[in-house]
Amino acid sequence: MKAAICLIISVIILLLTIPCKSQDTFTEGYKTAKWGMSKEQVKSEFKDMPIKDDGSNFNFPTTIANEDVTVMFFFIHDMLYQVILGFEINTSNKNKYIAHFDSLESLLIEKYGKPSKKVRRGSSNRYIQDADAIALGEGIYYNEWNTKESQITLMLSGDKSELNLGIYYLCPALEKEKKKQDKTKAKDNL
Repeated sequence: MKAAICLIISVIILLLTIPCKSQDTFTEGYKTAKWGMSKEQVKSEFKDMPIKDDGSNFNFPTTIANEDVTVMFFFIHDMLYQVILGFEINTSNKNKYIAHFDSLESLLIEKYGKPSKKVRRGSSNRYIQDADAIALGEGIYYNEWNTKESQITLMLSGDKSELNLGIYYLCPALEKEKKKQDKTKAKDNL
C-alpha cells in the first residue's frame, strides 16, 4: 500500500513539473514540426535534409525564396520552442537586403495577414541610406505577427557593418519555460 501511494505521489509530482501544454496540444510551429515536439520527432520531419546536430539543437542549409538559408531548431526540455531562418544574402550591395526584406514581408503578409508591429528605423540623416544605418546598428526593420500559439518576426538588423536578415518563429508559452531555466542556471552560477 505504501509503495502504491509513493508511486502515485511521484507521478503527480512528475506531471506538475511538465509545462502546461504537451506536444499533442500544439497545432502550430514551423512547417510540419509542431511546438513541443521532441528533437527526434522534428528530425524525422526533415529526414531528407543534411542535418548538423550540436547535441542540444540542430540546423540544416536549404533555399527559401531563391536565397540560401540556415534553418535552426531550438529545444527546451527536449521540446521545440523556436526556429530561426538565417538568410545568407550573397551581395555586397546593402540595399539588396532591403529588397529581400520587402519580398519576405510580402510573402508573410500573404500567409499571416497584416503584422501586429511594424518598425522602420533608418537614419535621420537624409544622406545616409537605411541599409547603411542598419548595418552600423543605428537602425532596424522589424515586423511581428502573433497567432494563437506563435510569434513570427521578420527582422533586418546590423552590427559592425554586417547586415542580418532572419525570420524567427517562437512559441511564447514554451519560451517562458526557457527563460525560467536560464534564470535558474544564472542563480546556480553565483
